[in-house]
Amino acid sequence: MPHLLITAYDEGVRKDKEPFLLPENAFSKLEDAYIWRDRVKKRRGFVSQGRLRRVYTATVLAQVTAVGVVTTIVDLLNDGVIGERATQANAEIEPGSVTIAVADGLGTTWNDTTTNGVLTAAGGSAVDGTINYASGQLVLNFNPADVGGNAITATFDYYPSLPVMGLKIRELAAINTEQTVAFDTRFAYRFVAPGGWEELPSALAVTWNGDDSQFFWTCNYRGTVPSEEFMWTTNFNQGVGGGDPIYYYDPNAGPASWVAFLPVINGVNELHQCRIILSFKNRLIAFNTWEGATLGTSVQYPQRARWSQNGDPTTLATSWLDNVVGAGGYIDVPTSEHIVSAELIKDRIIVFCERSTWEFVYTGNEILPFIWKNINTELGSESTFSSIIFDNSLLAVGNVGIHACNVGGTEKINLQIPDFAQSINNSNNGYDRVYGIRDFNNELVYWTYPSFVGDSAFPNRVLCFNYRNNTYSFFNDRFTCYGYFQKTTNYTWATLPYSEWSSWNVPWNAPVGQANYYQIIAGNQQGFTHLFDDSGTNDISLSVTAIVTVTITSPNHNLQVGQYVKFEDLTGITITPIGHATTTYQVLTVPTVNTFTIDGTAAGTYPGGGSIRVVNWPDIRTKNFAQFISEDANMRYKLAEFLFKRTSAGEVDVHFYIESANNLSIEPLIGSSEMRTYPEEGDTLAEQQNKIWHTIFPNYVSDFVEIGIDLSDSQIRDDSIRDSDFEMYAMRISFEPGDKLR
Repeated sequence: MPHLLITAYDEGVRKDKEPFLLPENAFSKLEDAYIWRDRVKKRRGFVSQGRLRRVYTATVLAQVTAVGVVTTIVDLLNDGVIGERATQANAEIEPGSVTIAVADGLGTTWNDTTTNGVLTAAGGSAVDGTINYASGQLVLNFNPADVGGNAITATFDYYPSLPVMGLKIRELAAINTEQTVAFDTRFAYRFVAPGGWEELPSALAVTWNGDDSQFFWTCNYRGTVPSEEFMWTTNFNQGVGGGDPIYYYDPNAGPASWVAFLPVINGVNELHQCRIILSFKNRLIAFNTWEGATLGTSVQYPQRARWSQNGDPTTLATSWLDNVVGAGGYIDVPTSEHIVSAELIKDRIIVFCERSTWEFVYTGNEILPFIWKNINTELGSESTFSSIIFDNSLLAVGNVGIHACNVGGTEKINLQIPDFAQSINNSNNGYDRVYGIRDFNNELVYWTYPSFVGDSAFPNRVLCFNYRNNTYSFFNDRFTCYGYFQKTTNYTWATLPYSEWSSWNVPWNAPVGQANYYQIIAGNQQGFTHLFDDSGTNDISLSVTAIVTVTITSPNHNLQVGQYVKFEDLTGITITPIGHATTTYQVLTVPTVNTFTIDGTAAGTYPGGGSIRVVNWPDIRTKNFAQFISEDANMRYKLAEFLFKRTSAGEVDVHFYIESANNLSIEPLIGSSEMRTYPEEGDTLAEQQNKIWHTIFPNYVSDFVEIGIDLSDSQIRDDSIRDSDFEMYAMRISFEPGDKLR
């Protein structure tokens, strides 16, 4: 019986040909899985690295106690002294962080160490009260009654619940020890183990005003003296909320502080903003600038590159003057297009405009130290943060594709998925939201982007590019941006970020467990951050602020109908499944960007503080096989065999789609197609093997057949099955000629 062995996968997903014309080891669909070292693997998972948060310590509120047995603080975050709700409408209080004290001389205090919405009385005249972590409402009970007018002091942490807009490396003095600085639209943070994220200390209290598409660009460069390590920061916000200047972070200011940077450029005007900052040839260079007498009256020069003097860029009065020879200067790229992105490759700066590519060339002439050289007049970039640096080229997402550029030229590299650029949502500043990063250890590149399907404002898809074998796949993940992160300590059994040790699928001596190992970190639209790992499972990534029967409120949840979710840390409420008997629920409808409904109904009083774990599973389609089409015959496929990595509880659902119809399968005719990826009971040989062949006998005749591998509804809802590892090494299809074609 003829058979076809398909292995050594090196094609990935292909959208450039009809499915029946694809190579045998290509896929017409490759979702939440990717090609890695000749096999098909489940996409990488992530563990929580905490949520961006701020801290209030012993803060005396504007509100005082009322006369009587109850004082209600309607919204702690909207108190006259705190006043965060106006700019952070979805902010939530961190469960377990609250301590309230009343200055009545009796030691009257409350805390929420139970984390279940109960304020536990801890002395004086206090009686247990309540807290709603989402709305910020506190109810303080007294016995005996309070005389009123006593000051209330609050200590608590809270999550601004703003989108993560930057995860940037700040250089420190020690070698191989860098600090990740996180940004949301308003604040900057650092990670302090073991507590988590907290606001980056600064003598100057700085609040940014950018919108949720204005990401932060940073550059590590010297300060007044060469030994200083400053982080220069811009969010390209000239107008939103009054705009923001360029800042640098000075760790040596005593104490450390953000410093507003407004250098004079020609006696009257100042440099106020820019899209990009790079250091090059011992100068600081700003691209696509806003210049003028004040921030509010500044004018954009979108084709401009402006540089500082050689050496110290911080002397505001002289370092950037363009009318003094040997000081600063500028030159505009000769095009009407905007400068969108730029990166340093070896000893050159490659600059992407919207539809062209240029080199920013150093001349060595102090009168005009830089000039422009055109590389390509057709291919550019429209996404500032899509740029990925390689040894000899720079990748970026443009309006017609993914482009690779070096000084020799620019070319489109996504020929296997030629329509990718057109799948990005053009509304809501969609191209500004495309964000990329290079995973050096796994030889992958990730681009998060908003798909026009569903008209999502925030990114809802990830394109994965394996640059070792030039293959593509897609993930259903929702990240706003990426960065790199170094843990400060080694993993131990006690500090593994998993609820069960069995979830740790990485060898114990793998480098990922070491301190200072570079890991990919990602952030999302609610301020959650995550570290990538090889577990293939997801940690919590969304919060739940309200539950009413079947409707869940989660601000900017970015979920779509048909997805599955699990809930964590829900207190005071019980969710009863509808139509199933598991704790995994399906999204049935999405009435608003902040709400969705599930196949379950809730009862009780929910105090907030819960979270959501979004689940993923592989969804794969092969090419469309038509083995005897040249012989004017259809095909009887007798059996299909799959070589999978052995698991302890994994399963998949295999489908045979026939007659070149997208979703016409033969399962109703042949019965269930669910297949284990672990040994049959009593198969002692298979129990010793790392890879096992599994077989299905379809025995069906069709002109075409396309094989799909995913999970059924029941498998998705089963935690042990869904969270199991998945690796496929080969397929073998046995077939014989059937009837003549009609």
